[in-house]
Amino acid sequence: PDDIDCSAPAESGAAPPVRGATRTGEDALADAGRLLAQPVEVHTFLDRMLEIIVRHANASRGFLLMTNDGVLRVEAAAEQRDGSVHPVVLQGAQHYSSKVCWPAVRYAARTQETLALTDPASDRRLRADADLRHRAPRALLSLPLGTGAAGGGVLVLESDHFSRAFEESRIEAIRMLATQAVTAIAA
Repeated sequence: PDDIDCSAPAESGAAPPVRGATRTGEDALADAGRLLAQPVEVHTFLDRMLEIIVRHANASRGFLLMTNDGVLRVEAAAEQRDGSVHPVVLQGAQHYSSKVCWPAVRYAARTQETLALTDPASDRRLRADADLRHRAPRALLSLPLGTGAAGGGVLVLESDHFSRAFEESRIEAIRMLATQAVTAIAA
């Protein structure tokens, strides 16, 4: 579907981006709930959900990859700069996909296991990724999103500032948010 309509009236105007990276899980879920209540085009929805996830996770960047015709493709990307989260325009998706840690994506997709690492550039499973070594994030999360009606996907988050950015309690909230995104576009 081109649009997502959760049968709630749209609010007037788009909500301004929320500044500040420290958010509670309840705040992030409330933001996601408000977004789900609005009719919005699929790619706009994915961009906004990823912004909420990156902000909640205190990540430096995030990528939402979805399976389309058996191939994982970057559907949304966001970066945190100057205290705000900004969607990345994917018109040149091939160029931007070079910033995705593909070994982490393949691992999560193949095993359906969450990969949460501190100092990911030194992990033996990811050492071959020269772009990751160059970026040298302090933490990485690669989260499989299942294989349901939407075909599944993988969420990848990186943090340049916090080595323990993706602890178990935060991962569960991130998983809930990402699952909402996948479920909403499958409906």
